[in-house]
Amino acid sequence: MTTLSIVITTYNRAGVLKELLDSLETQTDLDFQVVVAIDGSTDGTGDMLAGLSPTYDLKWVDTKCADYGLAVARNQGILAADRRAVVVLDDDSFPDPGFVAAHKSSARKGVITAGPRHPADAKTDPRLAWKMQELLRLPPLTPKSIPEMHRDWPNVYLLENNICLLREDWIGMGLFSERLKLYGFIGQEFFARAEFLEMQFQLNADAAIRHHGELAGDNGLHTAKKIKQTRRAELLRPTL
Repeated sequence: MTTLSIVITTYNRAGVLKELLDSLETQTDLDFQVVVAIDGSTDGTGDMLAGLSPTYDLKWVDTKCADYGLAVARNQGILAADRRAVVVLDDDSFPDPGFVAAHKSSARKGVITAGPRHPADAKTDPRLAWKMQELLRLPPLTPKSIPEMHRDWPNVYLLENNICLLREDWIGMGLFSERLKLYGFIGQEFFARAEFLEMQFQLNADAAIRHHGELAGDNGLHTAKKIKQTRRAELLRPTL
């Protein structure tokens, strides 16, 4: 079993972030590190973090970005991580109690391990619930090439929130593209590059998170703007 760092990106949601960090105390395996990557927050997130004394190892970095700096924050968080495997999370995504143990048990070289991103309320986010239903059709812990996976399970939609790689693989892939400022495009570009580099993909259904989609406004983007930018990103996807 390998060691694990959780990189959590956040922007001006100190209260939500604290709830998430408190919830990690319920993990069945408390031997992990959390790296909070602050995307230029102005709401005292750093002061809030300085006042915490969790049972797990906690550190943070601040990009000081003045615009949409999700890729920069993720990259700085991954580079600051000290453990062998690194999973990336958004601050509105709360892991199930077995999340850490599941990712630690399944991380492997050359493989992107994804856990489900279930909606906290399936009635308010039926599209995400459908995406997770399709994702869970994949055979568990069975690495596949991305073209093979798309051929056999064409409805599987790849999301970068809750993916785990060995830290050396994150760096070897070049991390996330910091040139991209369009919501929804960062992850699509990442998976296109992963396919080109012949990385494999596997599902660990036990490494689940609960996504609170009702918490709109992350990174200064509200729901309508996020939907618009995501659609633009989907149109651009074939050009990658």
